[in-house]
Amino acid sequence: MRRALDQTAAAVRPGITTQELDAIGAKVSAEHGAESLPPKVYGFPGALCISVNEEAIHGIPGERAIRSGDLVKLDLVVVKEGFYGDAAVTIRAGEVSLPTLWLVVPPALSIKRCDRRARATGCTRSAGWWSGNQALRLSSAARSLRSWRWTDNP
Repeated sequence: MRRALDQTAAAVRPGITTQELDAIGAKVSAEHGAESLPPKVYGFPGALCISVNEEAIHGIPGERAIRSGDLVKLDLVVVKEGFYGDAAVTIRAGEVSLPTLWLVVPPALSIKRCDRRARATGCTRSAGWWSGNQALRLSSAARSLRSWRWTDNP
């Protein structure tokens, strides 16, 4: 699963379609003996859920071309030899705007800090709370994001 996400993420660039990204993820998963679950369980029309910008989750791969400045979320759920895996990653395509960075960087930093704290203390019980708290503290723009919309700021 990690290889499929990594190789799909590496292919994210302006001009590629979400359908092409889906094909990459499906091929790499199959090469390693993993089967995508959404098509099997829900009849989902792709191996990966690929969301771009304002699409929150579970975007359907298709002809939408990635543009410079897009945020692309790749979500993969697979099964291999009876073991289930679910992982997601957010990738920046080309140069992104400052408001877009505000959406991505604070959560990424908070997750890294949370991981360091959990490893140091051996305690993961409050990891979700601590990570969310750190994301809000790291982002001085968090308060203004409520009024910021994708449609107003491409």
